[in-house]
Amino acid sequence: FLLVLGGNDGQRALGDVWALDTSQKPYRWMRVDHGPRPPPSGSGLGDDSAPTPVEPSARMYASTASRSDGLLLLCGGRDGNGKALGEAYGLA
Repeated sequence: FLLVLGGNDGQRALGDVWALDTSQKPYRWMRVDHGPRPPPSGSGLGDDSAPTPVEPSARMYASTASRSDGLLLLCGGRDGNGKALGEAYGLA
């Protein structure tokens, strides 16, 4: 897969994620739903012991890198007003 995160449409920064499936032709783009999800009912995962997933804000000009352990890092970029962003996010 090839992932594309954020970007802009010429007027605003975008926060969407797209994946290009290259496992078979014809290649196919899929929009990735990356929002936080509540734990399944009765799973016992709804307590405060687990961190709450955080989704990156809309951004453009960010950098991504894949680590050898499979973690995808998203770093920096700029928001819709051109302000530099200093956050880093990991996707496991």
